[in-house]
Amino acid sequence: MTGKAARLKELSNLLPHLDGGLRESYTRVNLQARGLNFAIPGINIGRSVEFSNSDARVSASEDLIDLHALENTRAASATVRAQTFTFDSARETVVLAAAGIVTYFVTRPPALVDLTVTGGSAVGAIEGNLMTVGSNQTELVLDFAATTYANETDGAASTFTLQLHTWTLYDTTCGCVVVNVNATVVGAFASDLHPASLQLLANQTGPNGSLQSWADEQYGTNVSFDPGQSIGFYNGSGILSATIVGGAGTTHHFSYAGFFNARGRPWYNRFVGFRATVTGAFTPAVSVGILLKIVNTAGGVWA
Repeated sequence: MTGKAARLKELSNLLPHLDGGLRESYTRVNLQARGLNFAIPGINIGRSVEFSNSDARVSASEDLIDLHALENTRAASATVRAQTFTFDSARETVVLAAAGIVTYFVTRPPALVDLTVTGGSAVGAIEGNLMTVGSNQTELVLDFAATTYANETDGAASTFTLQLHTWTLYDTTCGCVVVNVNATVVGAFASDLHPASLQLLANQTGPNGSLQSWADEQYGTNVSFDPGQSIGFYNGSGILSATIVGGAGTTHHFSYAGFFNARGRPWYNRFVGFRATVTGAFTPAVSVGILLKIVNTAGGVWA
C-alpha cells in the first residue's frame, strides 16, 4: 500500500496544476474626516460612503517536459511491482508450506504391528542317478513347499508360502545336470499389515555351478515389477524384486513367480536355495525358504 501511495503522489507531479482564489473587500470612507463636506439641497449625502469589491481568479500551469518527475514516477512504479512480487512470493511460500504439512500427514506410514512368526523353512533333495535323466520322458519331476505363519496379538493370522516345481535332466550338449525351477510365492496377509515389498533370492553353492533367471520370465497377481529384470551368476546369489499393490478386503492376497535354471557338473553335489521376504507395516519381516541338495547317486560322484 505504501508503494502505491508513493506512485500516485509522483503521478500527480505530471498533471497540470490549477490555482484559484476568491477575494472580497468592504471599505467605508468618512468624508468629513477627509475634508469633504457636500451639501446639496434636498439630498442627504451623509458623513461617509461605503465601497465593496469582489475578485475571483483561476490560473493553470503545466511543465512541458519534467524529466525529474518522469524518473520519480518510473521508480515508484517499479517499487509497486517489486512489492507485488514480494507479496506473491510470500503467499506461495505459505501455500507450499501448507502443502508440505498436508503431505506429511497423508504419507506418514502406519504404526508397525508386532508379529509372532513360526515355520518358514524346509530342506529337500533332488537325488538319483542324474546322468540317466536325459529326455522329456525321463525327467525327474519333484515339488517342494514351505509356509511361514505370522500371527498378530489381536488380529487375523497371515501366511506366506514358497512353492518350488522342479524338473531335472542331464543335458548332453553341456555335459551337465540341469535343474529347472519354477518358484512361486503366495501371500495371504491381514489387510492391516499393509504388505508393501517382496524379494525373491536365489542362491547356488558348489563347484562349477551356475544359476540364471531370464527377463520376461516373471508373473504374478497384485504385484508390480520390472519384467526386464534378470539374474545370472556362478556360485553366488541374486534377487528379483516386486512391489505389492491392490489388496481390497480383510485379507491381502498376492503372488509372484519366477523361472530359474541351475546347472552343474554331474560328478559334484551342490546346493540350490530360494528365500522370499516380504516387508510392510509390521515387524519382523516375514520370510520363507527352501534349500535343495542336488545329489547324483551315480558312481564317481564327489560330495
